[in-house]
Amino acid sequence: MHSVLGSQHPYPSAQSPIFVTARPNSSPFSDVFRTPKNNKSVKSLKSMRTLQTENKSIIKKKARSAFNIRKMSDQIEIENRALNDEYIEINREIALLECELMPLREKCNKLRLSIMSFNSLYQNDEIMIEPPNFNSAFIQLQNEKDELTRQHDEALQYYSNQSIERIQKEIEKGINFCELLSSSNANLKMQSDDIFSKITQFKRSSFFYEVQQQKKRIEELSQNYTDAKQLHAALKVEYFQLTDPAIKTEEKNVNEASDVIKLTRKLNTLKRKYYELCDDLIRMKQRQTEEVEAITAVLAQQSDTDLSES
Repeated sequence: MHSVLGSQHPYPSAQSPIFVTARPNSSPFSDVFRTPKNNKSVKSLKSMRTLQTENKSIIKKKARSAFNIRKMSDQIEIENRALNDEYIEINREIALLECELMPLREKCNKLRLSIMSFNSLYQNDEIMIEPPNFNSAFIQLQNEKDELTRQHDEALQYYSNQSIERIQKEIEKGINFCELLSSSNANLKMQSDDIFSKITQFKRSSFFYEVQQQKKRIEELSQNYTDAKQLHAALKVEYFQLTDPAIKTEEKNVNEASDVIKLTRKLNTLKRKYYELCDDLIRMKQRQTEEVEAITAVLAQQSDTDLSES
């Protein structure tokens, strides 16, 4: 409303051509008041007043129309809000109704299924009215009677005195067999415990300790034998390199010859030690084999005596 009034002021900004005179500093109404008998001036004054009243009425109408438009827009906005709230409420009620309809739909589907099953069972009225076949029912009952009779005879035969006595004999045989197995297991357990104790005693004896020491000695001798063998091979290669006629030259001196002699002596010494170690190793292996065979024979003899006693 303020914008409308501000945009159209009741008085024009520029000076109206009606009030323009030859004297710009004088008032526009001076000629009218000085010459009231002039009809043209009176008419112009009246027309000016009518224009001013018309302008005021137009401005009032425009302001009133702008106010009415704003009022109508506010009213429309209020109505839109009310309609939106009503729409939301209606949707909520629809959702509640759908929730209430779900169990009803399930009941309806169950009723439809039951009706369909009922119709499938009794869709033919002639089958319902048809009388039963007594011959087939009698034959079925007779077959059931024969089956029950057969089961009764089997039960009598199974639970008779002869069958019970036979089952008791089988049970007694099984008990005797279990007792024999338990006694045999006990004997085997005793024998195994005895053998285990003998093995433990043998491990704790000095003989077993000597055997272990001999085993370590054999391993050491084997390692020495391997080292001596490798050294022998290296010295042999060096000897052949030194004594090879292709390498010899006339410029060899006496020191080289003495070195060859020393190496030859060293090689012979190592060979002798090598052969001695081999002989010791062979003798130790033979002695250990004889001792193991003797221990095995003693253990076998003891196990045979234990078995014969049991």
